[in-house]
Amino acid sequence: MIRTLVIGSLLFLNRPLRASAVELPQGELAQSQSESTSEPKDEIPADLRILQIESARAEKEANLRPETEPELQYKIKWVQSSVPYKLMTSQHSGFGIGFGRVVSGAGFAIGPQFSGDDFLNGRLALQVGGRVTTNRSYLGVLGLSFHDLLGGRAFVNFGADHRNFSEVPYYGPGPDSEKSGRSDYRLEDTTLELRPGITPFRHVSTGVIGAYSKVNVGPGHSTRYVSTEREYGPEFTPGMTKILGTTECFKRLRAES
Repeated sequence: MIRTLVIGSLLFLNRPLRASAVELPQGELAQSQSESTSEPKDEIPADLRILQIESARAEKEANLRPETEPELQYKIKWVQSSVPYKLMTSQHSGFGIGFGRVVSGAGFAIGPQFSGDDFLNGRLALQVGGRVTTNRSYLGVLGLSFHDLLGGRAFVNFGADHRNFSEVPYYGPGPDSEKSGRSDYRLEDTTLELRPGITPFRHVSTGVIGAYSKVNVGPGHSTRYVSTEREYGPEFTPGMTKILGTTECFKRLRAES
């Protein structure tokens, strides 16, 4: 009995497995092929989709509005484009207004100025200006710069300025001077300076400086402080009493590179 079962099992295991196709009925096969090849009922045709996109794009373009500029940015641009701002920054065709303090005790100063670098086909730069202070002091400045001379190998700079300060403070000689000893005097000077030079190599220049200065000292103009020559005698300010009402000239010449 046992031998018969073992032999039967071995025969069963040695038999190859074979698969057979199951045929579907003709109706179910046709329905399956129809479902796999048919398009979805809710899909939009390509031409209609393109028309919808173009219509939405045209509607958006018709309703576009420019971006609103921030109020602070608008005010800054308005100030920068105004004539007073251009005058203070010398952006109005080279013309401008200079202001500020020029020397201690002279008060607030203001005056016109002009600068340009396109004269003589760009070979001449010009700068000129003047300022007047609240205590009747004044100054004037002139600057000329000739460059690209001799084929770009030479240059000449010229400067001239005149200053007249009516209330220059003076507290006395030496380290023991006190604030309560303030006096004032007039300082007037004129300076001329000439700087010719050459440029033998790129970014390398050499030249000389010649200057002439004319200085005059006189009584102060202030009604609040006493004039220096009245407060301090010749023993304390010998230079003041010697140069008072006279003119001294100085000359200097030096080379630079």
